[in-house]
Parts: sequence; structure tokens; C-alpha cells
Amino acid sequence: LFSDDPHVFKYEKDLAEDIAKDLREIRSIAVGNIPEVHLPNSNKILIETTHNNPLQAVPITIVGQLLGLYKSLNMGLDPDNPSVSGAINRVVQGVVIYKRQ
Repeated sequence: LFSDDPHVFKYEKDLAEDIAKDLREIRSIAVGNIPEVHLPNSNKILIETTHNNPLQAVPITIVGQLLGLYKSLNMGLDPDNPSVSGAINRVVQGVVIYKRQ
């Protein structure tokens, strides 16, 4: 899910691009007002977003969370421990700090 805030978007784009570099070719769905995002192995859902309606992310988030939960269960994975190999961790690495314009 990509923010419509240009400053926040820079961080989200960096994260998505980092995930797209993974040698396992992780598939993803990019959602938001994101015409300039080009990620390999990604499907895009373009949604016109505005600052006027911050609640519009709620139904999109619920769908994504449920999709992830049920796909994990379908594949025999543990949704509470999604990266047994350690490929994904909670420690953020290589973050670029952008100046707010």
C-alpha cells in the first residue's frame, strides 16, 4: 500500500524496490496512486488517493491482510512467523533519510 504523501511515498518505494531485488523473485501487489512505480514480479492496482479521505485505506488493508492470512494457511505456513528462513526481519536496514520538501 503506497501513501499519497510524497515524503512517505519515497520510503515505501525504497522498501518495495528492496523486496523486488530479492533473488527468490517475490511476487507482490502494489496498491495506490503509483504510476511511476515499476517493480518486477508485481501487479499494480492503481487507486486515486487523496488526503481528504484517510479512511479509504481501511478496506484495502483488510483485503490484503485476509489474503495474506489465508494464503499462508493454504501453504501450510505460520502467519505469526512468516519468515522461518530469516530472509525477512523486523530490523530495517539501508534506510535513506529524505528531507521533507
